[in-house]
Amino acid sequence: DEGDKELIDEAFATLYQVYSDSRIRVVEGCAYRLVNKAYQRLSMSVNSDMSVSGEITAASDAQLWYLEASTIEGAYYLKNKGKKVYLGEVNRGQEMSATASSQADACAYTLRDMGDGAWALVSGQSLHCSQSQSDNIVGWDANVDASQWYITAVEPKLHTLSVGQYGYAGLYLPYEARIPEGVKAYIVHSPEVDKCTVTLQALTGTVIPAYTAVIIKAEEGEYTFD
Repeated sequence: DEGDKELIDEAFATLYQVYSDSRIRVVEGCAYRLVNKAYQRLSMSVNSDMSVSGEITAASDAQLWYLEASTIEGAYYLKNKGKKVYLGEVNRGQEMSATASSQADACAYTLRDMGDGAWALVSGQSLHCSQSQSDNIVGWDANVDASQWYITAVEPKLHTLSVGQYGYAGLYLPYEARIPEGVKAYIVHSPEVDKCTVTLQALTGTVIPAYTAVIIKAEEGEYTFD
């Protein structure tokens, strides 16, 4: 009846908004690794002399970053977990150091979706891994692979999702997550909010891939994804 249709339309609108927002959502308190698209053996790191460069990926806190929200929508301060310093301004072709001890002295970088799961970090110039400058980070154009980064969550990897009375919820996580028992996950394809339609593809297996928007179907309650 008309009442049920209104409830369905409202639920769909909510899920669509979750899907749209989640593609750029950053999880507060989560540490991230930034792997260069052009040189995928390299992760952005702060060195002992506080210079910023691409280093061979290793289990080091100097290669982990917190993305702290700024007052500008979609822009974040990058704080290094190991050295506890922020990135400052980057200039074109110039090597940079991380010496800012607080957000007040740091520079906010906008996450620009470059497609294929890669992101540019832009503040006038983009953070670029320069092979000709010993893999140091310099400012450059966003449209080249060496200026783009795969951003992967490292810790924590735990999320609790509440499923309401309709039995559906939207979910997007920056890391792989196990599907809890009694839960079904569907990948979202081609949502059309004006028509209130969406194509869902059932996810096979027991793991939701990182950076994948899904619709969760389950009984009302709370579910942990880890």
